[in-house]
Amino acid sequence: MDLKTPIYLKYPASDPNGNPVSQLKFAANHRDLLLVIGSKPLSLGQLMAQTAQVSHQALLLRPNGQSILGFQLDKHYYIYLN
Repeated sequence: MDLKTPIYLKYPASDPNGNPVSQLKFAANHRDLLLVIGSKPLSLGQLMAQTAQVSHQALLLRPNGQSILGFQLDKHYYIYLN
């Protein structure tokens, strides 16, 4: 996969288009990471760089604290987290 591939989040789940994941922030437990919705999506490379020093036990979470269940690629090979 190309490291320039943009990352989107199907949030809320009923949104057919998804929303750009623009940044990450630590959850209240200081271990897990919350995805932050914004105007410009992070690339796969940026996401990898930002998570490189994070514990392998950390979870990626939706803005409401629910776990990410998986991902899909669309016809343009954009990543959509579910």
